[in-house]
Amino acid sequence: MIGVISFLFPIVWNFMKVSEDKKRTEITRKRIQALEEAIRVMYVSNLRFAEQNCYGWRDALCSGLTLTPYPTADPTVIVMQTNNARVYDTLRNVGCSVNNGQVSCVDGWGNPFTFEITNAHFPNQDYTAPYTGNFFSMNVSWSRGSAVITLNREIEWSLSRTEYKLSEIATAIKRFTRNVRLAELTNVCNTVGTSANDPAGGLRSWDDAIVPWVWKVVSQNPNVLCSGVENSSGCGCTNHNQIQNWERGNAWRVVDTGNEWNRVLNNLNLPVQYRVDGFGNALDLVVLADANGNPLFVPPRPQPYYGNSGIWKTRVGVLDFGVWYVYFDIVSE
Repeated sequence: MIGVISFLFPIVWNFMKVSEDKKRTEITRKRIQALEEAIRVMYVSNLRFAEQNCYGWRDALCSGLTLTPYPTADPTVIVMQTNNARVYDTLRNVGCSVNNGQVSCVDGWGNPFTFEITNAHFPNQDYTAPYTGNFFSMNVSWSRGSAVITLNREIEWSLSRTEYKLSEIATAIKRFTRNVRLAELTNVCNTVGTSANDPAGGLRSWDDAIVPWVWKVVSQNPNVLCSGVENSSGCGCTNHNQIQNWERGNAWRVVDTGNEWNRVLNNLNLPVQYRVDGFGNALDLVVLADANGNPLFVPPRPQPYYGNSGIWKTRVGVLDFGVWYVYFDIVSE
């Protein structure tokens, strides 16, 4: 009997050990899956929140949020900040620890996961890494293996989303400019001109065709028409403070605040989501730009005569600390 037991014990012991290893391996696998799901949900929900509520990641409501987890000084802890409770519930349900957005997990054998993150998105910063070809990845290591979590599919979607948004804004600006030009071409002002270059009847001839009417996209009253010679009788563009004040400051040359974008998007009949690109980065709009996308310091003002009409462009895109990471140019027609 003792011999039989001695023979069977190693077999039983080995079976129990294999069974226990399978159980611990399954626990580890489920925690890896939970991490991957939580990261994907965080990306989508934070991006959606930024589109609906914020002008980019430096906006007060979004400055603490990120699209990806980011590392801490402790390689066993990552930070995942989000307003979506499902992200944290997913992790807690498989036994991971979540404390004020700091996440840590152990494998099935009780040993902590270690994390190595590349191309993370950090709080209060734009997420421009994908525009340079650098995608997020997180290597998760544990006592008996490792796995890599990526967001390639989501990032590719955001890149496409950016292209779509910029194209839609460009189309809307072209449509806006065309409609304003047509309205101004038929606009009549009865003030008699003061010179041969200021014909009576207002801006309703070739002059209207070369006026950069995209200028009015920043106006609080884009439907108010300009006409004729600028004077106190209301002709010209004296009823557009934005246009008159263009040379006096930068306020109307670049659209780079949430309120300014709200006004422009309202004029373009586009929703608030178009203030940001496909990654939730704030967009900039240079209404009249030079060849390099810089705002014209003293752009030509709407008036009956032009000594030099020139060719202008409107640039919209992500401008981060002087670098255009992505943009779309609309050449003045």
